[in-house]
Amino acid sequence: MRYYQITLFLALLLMVSGCGKKPEAVAPPPPETSTNTDTQDTESRLVFKNITLEQSDSQGQPLWKIKAEQASYTQEKKVANLEKLAGNLYQDGEIVLKISAAKGKIEQNGEIIWLEDEIIAIDPRNGTEIQCKKAQWKPKQNLLLVDSQIIANHPQLRVSAQQGKYFTKLEKLVLNKNILAKAIKSSVQLQTEQLTWNIPQEKLIGDLPLDIEKYQKNTVTDRLQVGKADINLKTEIAYLAENLELNSVNPPLQIATKSATWDIKSRIITTENPIKIIDQKQQITVTGNQGKINLDQKIAYLKNGVTGESLIQKAQIYSNYLTWNISQELFTAEGNVIYQQSEPQFVATGNKAIGKLSEKNITVSSNGRERVVTEIIPSEKK
Repeated sequence: MRYYQITLFLALLLMVSGCGKKPEAVAPPPPETSTNTDTQDTESRLVFKNITLEQSDSQGQPLWKIKAEQASYTQEKKVANLEKLAGNLYQDGEIVLKISAAKGKIEQNGEIIWLEDEIIAIDPRNGTEIQCKKAQWKPKQNLLLVDSQIIANHPQLRVSAQQGKYFTKLEKLVLNKNILAKAIKSSVQLQTEQLTWNIPQEKLIGDLPLDIEKYQKNTVTDRLQVGKADINLKTEIAYLAENLELNSVNPPLQIATKSATWDIKSRIITTENPIKIIDQKQQITVTGNQGKINLDQKIAYLKNGVTGESLIQKAQIYSNYLTWNISQELFTAEGNVIYQQSEPQFVATGNKAIGKLSEKNITVSSNGRERVVTEIIPSEKK
């Protein structure tokens, strides 16, 4: 069984104020007479000015300590209502939150502390600041529960949501509904419906679909849609899963794959899963079983079962490996190369090919041990 150093009722009678004086007791006003003679407000209140309230556990460790300009205690309900309060919330004797609010309420002998209006909660261990309008602190659960709009600020991240839970023991913030997060260092903004922020590990984890935008000098460079994301705010590396779709502004590419690693700073996408890249401007599509795309350098590397196709030129190339210089529109294919085109129709096979698929200008070569084979397909006579 858990014992407290003092009960809330005794606290209001025995605690000294923050300035070292005894709290000033104010007699409550006489109850208003109801026009209904059958009902009357019979609750009695004790009112104190400039009071300090605190509570400790059975080991003498502080649980919380709050100063208020005014506190009124209702004996029947055993509830203390506070005005203009500020204080500390503790865990294992250490301050985990510095709080302030316009109003508050203490219930159940200090097991629940309600906060309302102009709430600011700061975790001095990591510098996170939480702002909201309504919240409750549950000491037994080491939990700050926010049921209203929440804003959290940190040197690494600014995030807002409709609801939130801050687990002080883990230094973890769990957010729900209408989430908007902005990573300061990597210039990334994301929107989702559920997000977990593990502050000591410097990680964001999203388990519901996310819309992500990457900025460079206030200009969007990449837009992503993905089912799940694990973002390291320190290393700026993100692990993206469940059907990634990326739209790059420069170069103008569409990229689709099941999962990938995203180097946010370098704009490099790496995947061990089948990948599809579409050049919207040149109408070229490239696919492979694995791939790596450096969007800043505008180079893509694909391997295993690679196919490149120009829709405009009706030309295709197949190989084991392919390097695609997007800005120069240059393909370098290696390993079991097959190139085919129409108008005129022919097929060439070899060990290596280099050229521009968009211009049907491809040179196929061998490694010296195998010959290049070219098959010309004559047009059918009408």
